[in-house]
Amino acid sequence: MKNIFRMILLVALCICGLNESAQAVTLRASIDGPSGRCVAPSTQHIYTGSHNVIGGCTVYEWTVTGGTVTGPSGIFVTNGTLCVVESLGCASEIGPQCDDVTYSSAVGTGNGASVSVVWFPGVAEPELKLKVKVKDAGSDTKTIKIDNSAPKPISITRLSTNVFRADFAPDDELCDGTFIRWTRNGVSEGTGTTQFINIGECSNVTVCAFTDYNGVTSDPTCLLIPNGNALPGTINGPEEIPPLVWRTYTFNINNGPVNSIGWYVKGAGQVIGSGTTAEVILFDPNVISAEVCVGGTWDCGDYEVCKRVFVMPGGTSTPGNEARPQADGTVEGDSQQRNSNFSLDANVTQSLSVFPSPAIAGQEVTINLPDYNGQRVAVNVTDIQGRVVYQNQTDQRNLLLRTEDLPKGLYVLTVYSGEKMESKKFMIQ
Repeated sequence: MKNIFRMILLVALCICGLNESAQAVTLRASIDGPSGRCVAPSTQHIYTGSHNVIGGCTVYEWTVTGGTVTGPSGIFVTNGTLCVVESLGCASEIGPQCDDVTYSSAVGTGNGASVSVVWFPGVAEPELKLKVKVKDAGSDTKTIKIDNSAPKPISITRLSTNVFRADFAPDDELCDGTFIRWTRNGVSEGTGTTQFINIGECSNVTVCAFTDYNGVTSDPTCLLIPNGNALPGTINGPEEIPPLVWRTYTFNINNGPVNSIGWYVKGAGQVIGSGTTAEVILFDPNVISAEVCVGGTWDCGDYEVCKRVFVMPGGTSTPGNEARPQADGTVEGDSQQRNSNFSLDANVTQSLSVFPSPAIAGQEVTINLPDYNGQRVAVNVTDIQGRVVYQNQTDQRNLLLRTEDLPKGLYVLTVYSGEKMESKKFMIQ
C-alpha cells in the first residue's frame, strides 16, 4: 500500500513539473523567407511565421514597410500592419490581440501562418516585421530587412584611350537587374561594366560610373582626365589694326564639332558677324590693344577663344580693300574706309555705362548716357550677330531696357551723336 501511494505521489510530482516547465518556456518568434541582398522587387515572395509555444490563442501581426503584404484570405495592406489569426477558436479574441489593425480571416489550426509580400522598387531598405502574440505566453518580434542598395564602384580603370572599366570591391554583390551607368562631363554615355567613351580633345574630361538597382542609385565614382588646354579652334586675322577701320577675322575650327559661335570684343570696339567670319572695328586710338573673341559651346562644354589685337598708333591707316558690314548685315568689298569721319571723345567714352552687367534674363537694364550738350542721340543695341534688338533717339540721360524677350548672350550698346560714336558691351545670362 505504501508503494502504491509513493508511485501516485511521484506521478503527480512529474505532472506538476511538466506543467511548470511548459509555463517557463520563453516565446520565440521566427520568419522564414527571402531577405538581404538581391530580393527581386515587383515579385511575390512567401514568408512564413512560426513560434515555439504549443497551444494558446495565437495572432500574427505582419508589418511591412516598402511593400504590400497579403494574408491567407486575400486581404492586403500596403505599408501597414496585417493581422492573421492562427486558430479558428481564437476568433472571439482577435480584437484585443490585434490592436485595431487590419484583420485577415482565421487560417485554421496549426503552428504557423504564411503571407505573401511584394516589395516596391526604388526603396533602399524595405523591411517585414512579425509580432507573434500567444495567449498567456506574451509576445515576441522578429524583423527581416531587404538590402536594395546599389554598390558604389571603388575605382575606374582606363583600359585604353577611350575604353573604361568600373571596378567593385570583392564582397560587393551585383544583383540581377543592376545597371552600371556612365557619364562624360555629366552627359549619359550608356551602361555596362566596360564602356567606350570618346574623350576627344577636350581640355578636361570627367568620366563617372555609378550603379542603378531598381531605381536605387549609388554615389558616382569619377575619373578626371586632363588634356591640356585644348580649344575648338583658332582666330585668324590682323595682329594690329588702325582705329575706326573694319577688319575681317575668321574662326578656324580644327578641333570640333562646335555647337554655337558668338563674336565679341573685349575693349572699345564692335563686331558684326555670324558663323566663322566677322568684321571688327576698334574705336579708341588711345588704347594699346583689345581682344577679339569668339565663344559658345562645343563637344567639351563652353569655350572662349581670343586673339589680342594691337591698335596702330597715328590714327587711321591708308584705305585698303577691306570688306565692311552693311546696314542689312551683309558684308561687301569696298575700297573706302567705313566710319572714317567718326571721332571719339575720351571724356564721353568714360561716362557711358550699362548696369547691371551681366544681367539676369528678364531683369531691366539701365543705360546711363553722358551729357551730349543737350543733343539728341541715337541709341542702338545689337546682338553678337549684328541684329538690332533696340533703338531709340533721345535727349535723356537714363534709359531702361527690358530684357524678358532677349535671348541670353552678349550685346553691344552703340550711341551716335553727330560724328561721334561710342560702344559698350553687356551680357544677359
